[in-house]
Amino acid sequence: QIMNLIILNLKNRVHNNKLILRSGIIKRIINIEINKSYARIVFLRQSMKNIYIDDEIHQDISLNISSKIIGTTNQYYINDIEKERYVENVTKIIESKIRKTKKLTSKYKSIFYNIQTEDVIIRMIDNINISNKSDILGLIKFNINQYMHINIDDYVIEYKIINQINKIAKIQVILFPKYLIDLCKSISKNLRIKSQIINVNYDILQKLIELNIITNLQSNLLFIENRSKEIIFNKVIDKKICESYVLSKGEQCINYINNLDHNIDQIYYYGLEDKMINNEIDSFSSLNISPLTLENNKKSIIISEKLSQDFKQYINTIGMII
Repeated sequence: QIMNLIILNLKNRVHNNKLILRSGIIKRIINIEINKSYARIVFLRQSMKNIYIDDEIHQDISLNISSKIIGTTNQYYINDIEKERYVENVTKIIESKIRKTKKLTSKYKSIFYNIQTEDVIIRMIDNINISNKSDILGLIKFNINQYMHINIDDYVIEYKIINQINKIAKIQVILFPKYLIDLCKSISKNLRIKSQIINVNYDILQKLIELNIITNLQSNLLFIENRSKEIIFNKVIDKKICESYVLSKGEQCINYINNLDHNIDQIYYYGLEDKMINNEIDSFSSLNISPLTLENNKKSIIISEKLSQDFKQYINTIGMII
């Protein structure tokens, strides 16, 4: 069990968001994006009709993942000193910001984490027999162990059925490291905030697609999330994400683009706006490419005047709580 920390599928996530919105009370929320080279913290409020993005901090904080080999298995972890350093840094940044705005930490009732690094493993597995649901997890573990030298017990396993013919299915598997869950729990404990939800970036995008907030979708799409040092490429076929890769800017991204399927109908991009993403956009000159926008008539998004009004930067933040 993940205790109070929840990795949610779409159905459960929507259900819990309804709890957050009860009685029309404005809820104060902290969104923490964890990356290996930085932490991005967004302070926001949510009511029945509006989402207010009040402030944002982008801080360079390294997160060092250690590894060791046990037999033929690679084990990854965050050592205690590194975890304590990271948790203290993030906590101090948040508490300092809250003090400056003359708010109490207790005013914030929820933390939404979003994480997608190369440590979060996303794989497609074909030809899984799903006739007996109780066997699916065992079949997934067997398949993973065939080609990945990891200790599968170090991960929380989530899966989605992408498509199926009779009882044979293609399954998308997410292996989420328990050491990242433990890291989030420690941050929340330091901040004395009990309500915690962890999201994987690609799953936020899938939620937005399924809620029909992204409209006029073609059959074959590519979504590009631009970050400071990496780009996440999400390939969508028939409204389902079938590939999600975190690639370092430079050669890895160039190779991916050069080998991209020419059947892509449309490309959307979001996240940071910088010289790198503009260069990538130029490389797609023969394809339809445009910034990602959300069609949502139920809520107004109100961004503080002191922040960038570039809506694309807040897609993940909005997608987690909408």
